Amino acid sequence: MMAENKTVYLHDAAYARANGEIEQYHRSRKTNIDCKRAIESAIRENFDGMYLNHDAAKPVVEQFGAERVAHVLAATVRYFDWDGRFSRDNKAWAQTVPFVQDTDSLGMDRSTEYVVESHPTVLDGFIKLARKEFAQEKDKEKSADGKRPSALEQLKSGKDSQQARPTSSPNKRHEEVR
Repeated sequence: MMAENKTVYLHDAAYARANGEIEQYHRSRKTNIDCKRAIESAIRENFDGMYLNHDAAKPVVEQFGAERVAHVLAATVRYFDWDGRFSRDNKAWAQTVPFVQDTDSLGMDRSTEYVVESHPTVLDGFIKLARKEFAQEKDKEKSADGKRPSALEQLKSGKDSQQARPTSSPNKRHEEVR
């Protein structure tokens, strides 16, 4: 995938038309839908009915980029905000992801085209894994800049707390879905 398709177009269709950017808008929307399908596929292929493989989100984030995966997942959580199967942490995180309301001429929300349709409990686990990937990607970027993340940043990303906590799964490559 081209690097330009990893950047989310954060304007509505009316703005895109008015500013001659309708191609970028359509390309980004189509890529959001492709990302949704990749997430659903990754979940299907990495969930065995009880455990979600710890690496399930990694290939999707590598293919589409953290910004786009976060955009699609946040749009999904916002759409299902009423659903108690999404954790409070993931709901709070979804509100921090930049989002533009994009409605069609009938007032329908266009973001529903890329709402992930996997089981909410399993999807919640996938979001947690994706957020860990986002944090690791940020750490890599900081390392490339010569800056190491502070201890506080590491704790916020959950990196240290996950290492200290034992897993209940005999296979450390899986996360239990409750």
